[in-house]
Amino acid sequence: MGGEKGVRLAQAINDYGYHTQLWLSHEHGFTLGDGEGDAYAKMKGAYTTTYDDDTVKSKVNKHKIISDLNNSDITVTYRLHLDTTTGISVRLKPNSGRITSLQANLGISDNKQPDGTHIVRLNGIPAHQLADRLEVTGTTSSGNRFSVNVCALSYVRTVFASSGSSQLAKNAMGAFLEYYEAEINYREGGTS
Repeated sequence: MGGEKGVRLAQAINDYGYHTQLWLSHEHGFTLGDGEGDAYAKMKGAYTTTYDDDTVKSKVNKHKIISDLNNSDITVTYRLHLDTTTGISVRLKPNSGRITSLQANLGISDNKQPDGTHIVRLNGIPAHQLADRLEVTGTTSSGNRFSVNVCALSYVRTVFASSGSSQLAKNAMGAFLEYYEAEINYREGGTS
């Protein structure tokens, strides 16, 4: 990895890792390192300290992210996973009857709940496809077909649009967006 684009990608990976670990550790209530101030993965001046709301909103809007959760047959919610691989869990709850079939344009695991809800996990979203539309389709017991579209980067928009989002969440999602843009920039432009 060389040149300006390689440096930008390395910085973006550093920022993403740093801010994501802070956010996730706070959300899950665990302490990093020995818990003494800066005793974990913090290198002074080696990361972006914060992300500006308006700048991130402007950047995420230019990607024309598709998210369509509206469907009369099912209630849909989703969440982003940032663990060993990037993924999205889509929660599909039939408004009546049951879901009889499910498919997706990315490998899925389906965890059917006792109440008929399906939690479909779309795993392994590559960095250069974080803005791509992922579609989950299926059929209900009444014979109606449904289609739900989600996108990993749409979660950035969700976090920045919510007045209840913490600065830790915003920093993690700002770094997530920067990582995606740096990856695309590097792929499209090579090492210069």
